[in-house]
Amino acid sequence: MSEAPLTFFERLFTLRSMIAICILAVVVAAIVGGQKGAIGMSLGIVGTSFHLWALWRLCVLSGAVAPAGPKAQLGAILSILAFFMKIPVLMVISNAMQKLGGQAHSCFLSGLGVVYCLMIGWALARR
Repeated sequence: MSEAPLTFFERLFTLRSMIAICILAVVVAAIVGGQKGAIGMSLGIVGTSFHLWALWRLCVLSGAVAPAGPKAQLGAILSILAFFMKIPVLMVISNAMQKLGGQAHSCFLSGLGVVYCLMIGWALARR
């Protein structure tokens, strides 16, 4: 039995294509906003990716809780720490982009939007 061919959206939201879209977004930010725009977009993508990774780790951790109660492990502790640090990390990066000036902050917010749009598209493509 052969598998059904991938649809356009399933191909669009593979890891390789999402990385390519992020690289393209950084290039466009560099063209539009110069060096500061590229820095803002890059940090927006990285900061938001960390944000989503920390949320995903907490979801995985909460799904793995045993009926007898959780066992404190280093991975669990680091996942919870990352979850609580995700908002301050985005705030620090945002403040740094405001201080950098130029198009850095706008491109940072655009990078945040790129990652969230890719996440939504990925979730819809998996349905």
